[in-house]
Amino acid sequence: MTRRVDWKNSFVVALVVAIGLTLTGCSSNCCGCDAPDPCEPSCSPCDPCAANSPRPQGLPDEAKAGEAWCRVLIPAQYEDYEEKSCCKPASTKRDWIEPVYEEREKKVCCTPARCKKICIPAEYEDKTERVQTCPARTVWKKIPCEPDGLGEGEKQGDCWKLVEIPAQFKDVTRRVMVKPASTKTENIAPEYKTVMEKVLVKPGEWKCTPIPAEYKTVTKRRQVAPCRWEWRRNEACDVPDAAPAADVDGDAKADATEAGDIDLGVAPAGK
Repeated sequence: MTRRVDWKNSFVVALVVAIGLTLTGCSSNCCGCDAPDPCEPSCSPCDPCAANSPRPQGLPDEAKAGEAWCRVLIPAQYEDYEEKSCCKPASTKRDWIEPVYEEREKKVCCTPARCKKICIPAEYEDKTERVQTCPARTVWKKIPCEPDGLGEGEKQGDCWKLVEIPAQFKDVTRRVMVKPASTKTENIAPEYKTVMEKVLVKPGEWKCTPIPAEYKTVTKRRQVAPCRWEWRRNEACDVPDAAPAADVDGDAKADATEAGDIDLGVAPAGK
Protein backbone atom coordinates (compact mmCIF):
# COMPACT_ATOMS: atom_id res chain seq x y z
CA MET A 1 0.00 0.00 0.00
CA THR A 2 2.86 2.42 0.85
CA ARG A 3 4.64 1.61 -2.39
CA ARG A 4 1.48 2.34 -4.37
CA VAL A 5 1.05 5.75 -2.67
CA ASP A 6 4.72 6.69 -3.30
CA TRP A 7 4.29 5.80 -6.94
CA LYS A 8 1.21 7.94 -7.16
CA ASN A 9 2.93 10.92 -5.54
CA SER A 10 5.93 10.64 -7.85
CA PHE A 11 3.68 10.44 -10.85
CA VAL A 12 1.67 13.46 -9.77
CA VAL A 13 4.82 15.52 -9.16
CA ALA A 14 6.17 14.63 -12.59
CA LEU A 15 2.84 15.44 -14.17
CA VAL A 16 2.57 18.84 -12.51
CA VAL A 17 6.18 19.74 -13.47
CA ALA A 18 5.45 18.82 -17.07
CA ILE A 19 2.32 20.92 -17.06
CA GLY A 20 4.26 23.83 -15.59
CA LEU A 21 6.94 23.59 -18.27
CA THR A 22 4.29 23.47 -20.95
CA LEU A 23 2.55 26.48 -19.47
CA THR A 24 5.86 28.39 -19.34
CA GLY A 25 6.62 27.61 -22.96
CA CYS A 26 3.22 28.87 -24.10
CA SER A 27 2.74 31.78 -21.73
CA SER A 28 4.30 34.43 -23.99
CA ASN A 29 3.40 35.30 -27.55
CA CYS A 30 3.85 38.11 -29.93
CA CYS A 31 0.41 39.57 -29.28
CA GLY A 32 0.49 39.06 -25.49
CA CYS A 33 -2.42 36.56 -25.37
CA ASP A 34 -2.97 34.31 -22.36
CA ALA A 35 -1.38 30.90 -22.29
CA PRO A 36 -3.46 27.95 -23.49
CA ASP A 37 -5.05 25.43 -21.08
CA PRO A 38 -2.15 23.61 -19.38
CA CYS A 39 -4.31 20.47 -19.21
CA GLU A 40 -4.27 20.11 -22.99
CA PRO A 41 -2.21 17.11 -24.15
CA SER A 42 0.21 19.26 -26.11
CA CYS A 43 1.29 22.85 -26.37
CA SER A 44 0.21 24.18 -29.70
CA PRO A 45 1.68 27.35 -31.12
CA CYS A 46 0.06 30.26 -29.41
CA ASP A 47 -2.95 31.54 -31.21
CA PRO A 48 -2.93 35.33 -30.88
CA CYS A 49 -6.71 35.28 -30.90
CA ALA A 50 -7.21 32.30 -28.55
CA ALA A 51 -9.61 32.89 -25.63
CA ASN A 52 -8.75 32.34 -21.96
CA SER A 53 -9.17 28.73 -20.79
CA PRO A 54 -12.28 28.03 -18.68
CA ARG A 55 -11.83 28.10 -14.93
CA PRO A 56 -12.43 24.71 -13.27
CA GLN A 57 -15.75 24.64 -11.44
CA GLY A 58 -15.45 25.28 -7.71
CA LEU A 59 -11.82 26.41 -7.81
CA PRO A 60 -11.20 28.88 -4.94
CA ASP A 61 -10.95 32.54 -5.85
CA GLU A 62 -7.59 32.84 -4.06
CA ALA A 63 -5.93 30.45 -6.55
CA LYS A 64 -3.03 32.14 -8.32
CA ALA A 65 -1.03 31.38 -11.39
CA GLY A 66 1.59 28.74 -10.85
CA GLU A 67 -0.24 27.13 -7.92
CA ALA A 68 -1.36 23.54 -8.05
CA TRP A 69 -4.83 22.85 -6.66
CA CYS A 70 -6.01 19.31 -6.24
CA ARG A 71 -9.61 18.16 -6.03
CA VAL A 72 -9.65 15.76 -3.09
CA LEU A 73 -12.48 13.32 -2.34
CA ILE A 74 -13.40 13.61 1.33
CA PRO A 75 -15.04 10.33 2.39
CA ALA A 76 -18.35 10.30 4.20
CA GLN A 77 -18.17 10.52 7.98
CA TYR A 78 -19.99 8.10 10.22
CA GLU A 79 -20.58 7.75 13.92
CA ASP A 80 -21.67 4.87 16.09
CA TYR A 81 -24.62 5.32 18.42
CA GLU A 82 -26.55 3.10 20.78
CA GLU A 83 -30.25 2.49 20.44
CA LYS A 84 -32.74 0.48 22.44
CA SER A 85 -34.32 -2.19 20.29
CA CYS A 86 -37.32 -4.34 21.23
CA CYS A 87 -36.28 -7.96 20.95
CA LYS A 88 -39.46 -9.40 22.44
CA PRO A 89 -42.78 -7.49 22.44
CA ALA A 90 -44.99 -7.22 25.49
CA SER A 91 -47.45 -10.06 25.94
CA THR A 92 -49.95 -11.50 28.41
CA LYS A 93 -49.77 -14.90 30.07
CA ARG A 94 -53.13 -16.54 30.78
CA ASP A 95 -53.40 -19.24 33.47
CA TRP A 96 -56.62 -21.10 34.26
CA ILE A 97 -57.37 -21.34 37.97
CA GLU A 98 -59.57 -24.34 38.74
CA PRO A 99 -62.81 -23.82 40.71
CA VAL A 100 -62.84 -24.71 44.43
CA TYR A 101 -65.45 -27.12 45.82
CA GLU A 102 -66.16 -28.52 49.27
CA GLU A 103 -68.43 -31.18 50.75
CA ARG A 104 -71.19 -29.86 53.00
CA GLU A 105 -74.07 -31.50 54.87
CA LYS A 106 -77.53 -30.67 53.70
CA LYS A 107 -80.98 -31.63 54.98
CA VAL A 108 -83.14 -32.98 52.20
CA CYS A 109 -86.91 -33.52 52.52
CA CYS A 110 -87.63 -37.09 51.60
CA THR A 111 -91.35 -37.03 52.58
CA PRO A 112 -93.27 -33.76 52.45
CA ALA A 113 -95.82 -32.71 55.04
CA ARG A 114 -99.27 -34.16 54.45
CA CYS A 115 -102.76 -34.51 55.93
CA LYS A 116 -104.23 -37.90 56.76
CA LYS A 117 -107.96 -38.53 57.17
CA ILE A 118 -108.88 -41.08 59.80
CA CYS A 119 -112.35 -42.68 59.79
CA ILE A 120 -113.99 -43.10 63.19
CA PRO A 121 -116.63 -45.86 63.07
CA ALA A 122 -120.06 -45.42 64.60
CA GLU A 123 -120.73 -46.62 68.12
CA TYR A 124 -123.63 -48.92 68.99
CA GLU A 125 -125.16 -50.45 72.11
CA ASP A 126 -127.87 -52.98 72.85
CA LYS A 127 -131.12 -51.66 74.37
CA THR A 128 -133.99 -53.81 75.69
CA GLU A 129 -137.45 -52.37 75.72
CA ARG A 130 -140.93 -53.77 76.44
CA VAL A 131 -143.04 -53.82 73.39
CA GLN A 132 -146.82 -54.25 73.42
CA THR A 133 -147.66 -57.09 71.22
CA CYS A 134 -151.39 -56.97 71.75
CA PRO A 135 -153.47 -54.17 73.26
CA ALA A 136 -155.99 -54.69 76.07
CA ARG A 137 -159.46 -55.72 74.90
CA THR A 138 -162.73 -57.22 75.96
CA VAL A 139 -164.18 -60.37 74.53
CA TRP A 140 -167.27 -62.35 75.07
CA LYS A 141 -166.55 -65.78 76.22
CA LYS A 142 -168.96 -68.64 76.52
CA ILE A 143 -168.91 -69.88 80.06
CA PRO A 144 -170.71 -72.65 81.82
CA CYS A 145 -173.26 -71.27 84.13
CA GLU A 146 -175.66 -73.08 86.50
CA PRO A 147 -179.23 -72.12 86.06
CA ASP A 148 -180.40 -69.83 88.72
CA GLY A 149 -183.87 -68.46 89.25
CA LEU A 150 -185.51 -70.27 86.37
CA GLY A 151 -189.29 -70.49 86.38
CA GLU A 152 -191.44 -73.39 85.41
CA GLY A 153 -190.94 -74.34 81.97
CA GLU A 154 -187.82 -72.10 81.49
CA LYS A 155 -184.71 -73.56 80.16
CA GLN A 156 -181.31 -71.98 80.43
CA GLY A 157 -179.32 -71.65 77.29
CA ASP A 158 -175.69 -70.56 76.64
CA CYS A 159 -174.14 -68.18 79.00
CA TRP A 160 -171.70 -65.56 77.80
CA LYS A 161 -169.39 -63.43 79.84
CA LEU A 162 -167.62 -60.23 78.80
CA VAL A 163 -164.06 -60.82 79.72
CA GLU A 164 -161.35 -58.13 79.71
CA ILE A 165 -158.15 -59.38 78.16
CA PRO A 166 -155.17 -57.23 79.26
CA ALA A 167 -152.65 -55.97 76.91
CA GLN A 168 -149.77 -58.25 76.09
CA PHE A 169 -146.14 -57.17 76.15
CA LYS A 170 -142.77 -58.68 75.32
CA ASP A 171 -139.15 -57.63 75.78
CA VAL A 172 -137.31 -56.77 72.51
CA THR A 173 -133.56 -56.20 72.42
CA ARG A 174 -132.14 -54.11 69.57
CA ARG A 175 -128.79 -52.47 68.64
CA VAL A 176 -128.98 -48.74 68.80
CA MET A 177 -126.33 -46.27 67.38
CA VAL A 178 -125.25 -44.02 70.14
CA LYS A 179 -122.54 -42.14 68.09
CA PRO A 180 -122.48 -41.84 64.34
CA ALA A 181 -119.42 -42.56 62.23
CA SER A 182 -117.05 -39.61 61.64
CA THR A 183 -113.60 -38.67 60.28
CA LYS A 184 -110.72 -36.67 61.66
CA THR A 185 -107.72 -35.04 59.97
CA GLU A 186 -104.25 -35.73 61.23
CA ASN A 187 -101.30 -33.51 60.15
CA ILE A 188 -98.16 -35.52 59.49
CA ALA A 189 -94.88 -33.57 59.66
CA PRO A 190 -92.35 -33.80 56.79
CA GLU A 191 -89.49 -36.21 57.02
CA TYR A 192 -85.87 -35.17 56.36
CA LYS A 193 -82.58 -36.91 55.82
CA THR A 194 -79.02 -35.57 55.79
CA VAL A 195 -76.97 -35.92 52.61
CA MET A 196 -73.49 -34.68 51.52
CA GLU A 197 -73.53 -32.08 48.79
CA LYS A 198 -70.68 -30.69 46.64
CA VAL A 199 -70.82 -26.90 46.87
CA LEU A 200 -68.96 -24.40 44.66
CA VAL A 201 -66.94 -22.13 46.94
CA LYS A 202 -64.98 -20.19 44.33
CA PRO A 203 -65.61 -20.31 40.58
CA GLY A 204 -62.80 -20.91 38.11
CA GLU A 205 -61.21 -17.92 36.43
CA TRP A 206 -58.50 -16.86 34.03
CA LYS A 207 -55.53 -15.11 35.61
CA CYS A 208 -53.83 -12.69 33.24
CA THR A 209 -50.23 -11.81 34.01
CA PRO A 210 -48.72 -9.05 31.86
CA ILE A 211 -45.22 -9.78 30.58
CA PRO A 212 -43.31 -6.59 29.80
CA ALA A 213 -41.44 -6.16 26.58
CA GLU A 214 -37.75 -7.00 26.49
CA TYR A 215 -35.24 -4.59 25.06
CA LYS A 216 -31.59 -4.79 24.19
CA THR A 217 -29.09 -2.09 23.38
CA VAL A 218 -27.71 -2.33 19.87
CA THR A 219 -24.99 -0.28 18.30
CA LYS A 220 -25.85 1.28 14.95
CA ARG A 221 -23.94 3.44 12.54
CA ARG A 222 -25.23 6.58 10.89
CA GLN A 223 -23.81 9.05 8.44
CA VAL A 224 -23.13 12.47 9.89
CA ALA A 225 -21.54 14.01 6.78
CA PRO A 226 -21.76 12.85 3.15
CA CYS A 227 -18.73 12.41 0.95
CA ARG A 228 -17.67 15.50 -0.97
CA TRP A 229 -15.01 16.90 -3.26
CA GLU A 230 -12.76 19.64 -1.92
CA TRP A 231 -10.15 21.81 -3.57
CA ARG A 232 -6.78 21.84 -1.79
CA ARG A 233 -3.54 23.51 -2.70
CA ASN A 234 -0.66 21.12 -3.13
CA GLU A 235 2.49 23.18 -2.56
CA ALA A 236 4.65 20.24 -3.49
CA CYS A 237 3.15 20.43 -6.96
CA ASP A 238 3.30 24.18 -7.51
CA VAL A 239 4.54 24.96 -11.00
CA PRO A 240 8.07 26.50 -10.83
CA ASP A 241 9.45 29.00 -13.31
CA ALA A 242 11.33 26.79 -15.81
CA ALA A 243 12.14 26.43 -19.44
CA PRO A 244 9.55 24.96 -21.81
CA ALA A 245 9.28 21.22 -21.62
CA ALA A 246 7.78 18.46 -23.67
CA ASP A 247 4.04 17.91 -23.83
CA VAL A 248 2.45 15.61 -21.29
CA ASP A 249 0.39 12.84 -22.71
CA GLY A 250 -3.30 13.17 -21.81
CA ASP A 251 -3.67 9.42 -21.21
CA ALA A 252 -1.03 9.53 -18.49
CA LYS A 253 -2.90 12.32 -16.73
CA ALA A 254 -6.08 10.32 -16.88
CA ASP A 255 -4.30 7.30 -15.41
CA ALA A 256 -2.92 9.41 -12.59
CA THR A 257 -6.30 10.89 -11.84
CA GLU A 258 -7.97 7.48 -11.86
CA ALA A 259 -5.27 5.88 -9.71
CA GLY A 260 -5.32 8.54 -6.98
CA ASP A 261 -8.94 9.75 -7.20
CA ILE A 262 -7.44 13.26 -7.44
CA ASP A 263 -8.22 15.99 -9.99
CA LEU A 264 -5.47 18.48 -10.55
CA GLY A 265 -6.49 22.02 -11.20
CA VAL A 266 -3.73 24.47 -11.98
CA ALA A 267 -4.85 28.04 -11.70
CA PRO A 268 -4.95 29.64 -15.15
CA ALA A 269 -2.49 32.39 -15.67
CA GLY A 270 -3.77 35.85 -14.96
CA LYS A 271 -6.46 34.60 -12.57
